[in-house]
Amino acid sequence: MKKIAALLLCIVTLISFTACSYVNIENSGETEPSDNNSEIKKPMPKEVGVLDEKMNIELFCEDNISVYATAFYKESDGDWVMECDITNDSKDDVFVALEYPEINGICSPIPLWADAKRKSSTTGYLYIYSDFLELAGITTITEIAARFNVYNEYYRPLGGEYISFTLGADDYEQIINTEGTKIIDEENVQVIIQDKRIGKEGTEVVVCYINNNDYTVKFDITDVMIDSESFPVEAPFELPEYSMTVTTFCIYDSDMIYAGIDSSSISEMSITAKAVDVIGDSVAECENAKVVF
Repeated sequence: MKKIAALLLCIVTLISFTACSYVNIENSGETEPSDNNSEIKKPMPKEVGVLDEKMNIELFCEDNISVYATAFYKESDGDWVMECDITNDSKDDVFVALEYPEINGICSPIPLWADAKRKSSTTGYLYIYSDFLELAGITTITEIAARFNVYNEYYRPLGGEYISFTLGADDYEQIINTEGTKIIDEENVQVIIQDKRIGKEGTEVVVCYINNNDYTVKFDITDVMIDSESFPVEAPFELPEYSMTVTTFCIYDSDMIYAGIDSSSISEMSITAKAVDVIGDSVAECENAKVVF
């Protein structure tokens, strides 16, 4: 019993340090009330400023460490960059992170990171990549929300909070694209296959993950069946509570050629997917769900 209790305590401690982000997603049904009849409230991000090509927004100023967002601009290749001036007069190297950044309400799969050596000043460049923006259908960035944290070299959080920036959109509301085939369609978890396209290494399938739970969910698509041929794929994605994202998984040309399948002729496939919580318990799953393109 002591070992079980200790294990549970470790799990609770780890979860409490997990960085989380939130985005409002409309429920497809009514939420069941908790035992104490109190509703779980989503924290609102602290509005810290308006993003502009030149700015001076204080993000952090404690323990001999200061972080200021000083610029936000678009590069020629379509990537967007947030510059941060980081002054680190502490005794440790530090890392600055915008974790699970939500761009117009859609969770980016890549956190924005910068680092600063001890007793130094540096400029950090936090990139929002054009590939993600194109995939998510974002042409104009109007809002960024993220869990902002500063960590020391041992990955111990020194401080941070849930913050948001705007680009002057007063009445902005994210419209979530839920068109496509819902291979998992639970009240609080959805997996939606939206499209397929030709990628550099094979056929890329566009998938939307939605997590409307108050805890992190790990999604994975484990198998794709085309013309009775099975193709293992790798599409793991960890999505924080109350958020959604759009990503892709690939069925490689080399595998399809070996199986004698012409990628240009694919009109349907069957997909096996699952969603589990942080300790591996099943949240939702499907097996050989049929998708027609």
